[in-house]
Amino acid sequence: MSKPDTAKPRQATEHQRIRAAESRIEFTVAGLMTFLIAGTFIYVHLLFKPVVPPENLMLWTGFMGFVIVLLIALPLTVLIRRPDDLELATIWARAGNVVTALFDLAVASAVWLFFPYASEQLQLLMVVFFCATISAQVITTAEAIGNITFAVVAVLGSTAAFFLQGNSSYAVALAVFLTAYGLLMIGVALTLKYAVRSAIKSRLKAEEASADLALALEQAQKARDDRTTFIAAASHDLRQPLQAAMLFFQQLQMNPKAQLRARAETGVQQAFQEANALLDRMLEHLRLESGTMPTAICAVDLAPLIATMAAEHEVIVRNAGMRLRAYGGFHRARTDPHLLSRILRNLLHNACTHAQGERLLIFTRQIGNRVRIYVIDDGIGFGDHAETCFEPYVQGAVARGKAQGMGLGLAVAREMARLVGGSLGLDTRWTAGAAVYIELPMLPNIKTPAIPRPPKSAGREALANLRIVMIDDDEGARTALADLLGLLAGNVRAVASLAELAALDDAPADLIVSDWHLADGHLGDEAVSLAQRKWPGIAAVFITGDGSPETLHAMSASQIPVLWKPTNIDELGIIAAKTIQMQREDAS
Repeated sequence: MSKPDTAKPRQATEHQRIRAAESRIEFTVAGLMTFLIAGTFIYVHLLFKPVVPPENLMLWTGFMGFVIVLLIALPLTVLIRRPDDLELATIWARAGNVVTALFDLAVASAVWLFFPYASEQLQLLMVVFFCATISAQVITTAEAIGNITFAVVAVLGSTAAFFLQGNSSYAVALAVFLTAYGLLMIGVALTLKYAVRSAIKSRLKAEEASADLALALEQAQKARDDRTTFIAAASHDLRQPLQAAMLFFQQLQMNPKAQLRARAETGVQQAFQEANALLDRMLEHLRLESGTMPTAICAVDLAPLIATMAAEHEVIVRNAGMRLRAYGGFHRARTDPHLLSRILRNLLHNACTHAQGERLLIFTRQIGNRVRIYVIDDGIGFGDHAETCFEPYVQGAVARGKAQGMGLGLAVAREMARLVGGSLGLDTRWTAGAAVYIELPMLPNIKTPAIPRPPKSAGREALANLRIVMIDDDEGARTALADLLGLLAGNVRAVASLAELAALDDAPADLIVSDWHLADGHLGDEAVSLAQRKWPGIAAVFITGDGSPETLHAMSASQIPVLWKPTNIDELGIIAAKTIQMQREDAS
């Protein structure tokens, strides 16, 4: 099927705008010229009254008077009504053409009603008036070439024909002059038409450019305001869990009671988890904006995925004072399991943080050939923000004293849903809290064996006996990670720069863990390239805290797995195991 041709409608719209602009100019000038025409009409009436039979004079006077009334009424109506471009071009411009044609007929009728009774001097004076009439019409209606041609034929053609049928010695010369003058006026009208049209096009383009510039400036201002809001909200929200972590850590140092120290340790872990969740949402937002978030669409059994989500959030839900129920059903969907998990984490985290309810429910439901995953709570709901809750930086109703967040959770989840071929919505029929759902393409159900969840220690076990090289120019981050890896891995060598990396001995290495921004302006991909030359077949993982679009694109192009700071040892172990396995499969 061929694509629809949108050029013709655009051209038609542009022509309509240009024609409407021309018509507005014509009506304005014609309205002013009508006063001159009315004065000339009165003068001609008085001039021919003594010599023309009364019935001829009254017939012409009545017809011309009627036309002059129309010439006055039409521009006034347009001025008062102010029609849009379409109405002006299709109705009033055509009405103006009809009135102009009637005026030309009224002028031409004077030749046959007056000239037989007039002296040569009056006839020549009328010829001057006729030429002036055609000139005025060219000035006022240059766009209407058809009308001007009609006026030349009707008025000047009638005059030339009248003189040619007489016996005057200058009849032929006068007829030739009128013919040449008429053709000249048509040529002038064509020139004016294109000049006026060109001027109008230039004006319309200038107006469009001005409007586009104003819109661009408005969008730039909005983008700047959004960034300011983003930074302010991020700064505020990150300070909250970090402040809690600092206070809990001080309790760990100072409190002699084991029970209270254990509670403080749990508080530290939860605070860092909250800070990590905030950083994840910020990073996801940046990756979505820069278009660097990868997808891997496949068939996904929803029941085990939902069970995993429920198990992950069991402690968080309990700490929020809520009870969680999960029903996965037997549905399968076509989606990206990783991004779907991120979406559900966002929705569950949102409910735990802001709903302030007692119950939380996650379940699936078939809607035609699609399946919905609902996350429903009985909390305070979205209130007046139901229509805008999926927009960035918009927070729902939050009780006094509660952290509002950056307003990115639902916006990020909506964009992720779009990436995986689904949609995110709010079921407004549920009024006792909030019912958010993600809708996905459903696949036929095929019973598959349940996949056991890997133990929490799987990541740490994967690091056992690995020979690891790591590079990070930040001494604190390098030392902390190297010491932690040293408790698990077989061998760890940590360096601060490419020079130190190149100076390492050639003892075998399985994995290089590299920061992205290194000393002296070097980047992580340079470190990986050096390591791959030094230890052929070595696997690589990046760890970075830079979420700028340029970095996101560069790391995406490298096709090397990325972990975002802050990360933990279990995530690193799982990613390292997968990367090493893929590297070995490619080598074989």
